[in-house]
Amino acid sequence: MVQVSVSASVAIADGPVLPVGTELDPESYTFTSVALAEAAAAGHQQEVSLLPTAGAAVLLAVRARTQSGKRATVTFTPATDAPTPLPIDGELLVWGAGAVAAVLPGGLGSLTVSNGGSEPVRVDILACLGGS
Repeated sequence: MVQVSVSASVAIADGPVLPVGTELDPESYTFTSVALAEAAAAGHQQEVSLLPTAGAAVLLAVRARTQSGKRATVTFTPATDAPTPLPIDGELLVWGAGAVAAVLPGGLGSLTVSNGGSEPVRVDILACLGGS
């Protein structure tokens, strides 16, 4: 097992700050980076295998940036019989097996990552399987 520490906070100007976080002990994790061309070019999408089909994903963290460092919008589409595409605008952080399954019901076994923007992007993906 590995230990994963998650922390973030939401701050409203002149308002409350809500810190959130958790410690996870997943069975395993996968980290991958995907480089995608702009939408009109070949290479604007790529199939990615993250986790085995057995077991529940307990964490999904995504960061998508253009070459100039701006947030990029990408789409995750699971390789299932009835895929539900998930648009991601720059970042996504979800933990807990139920929450990850609700956000990406097709699972994290195999999915297609697509860039619909006019600039090439890099997508960093961290996924964790099972554990507590």
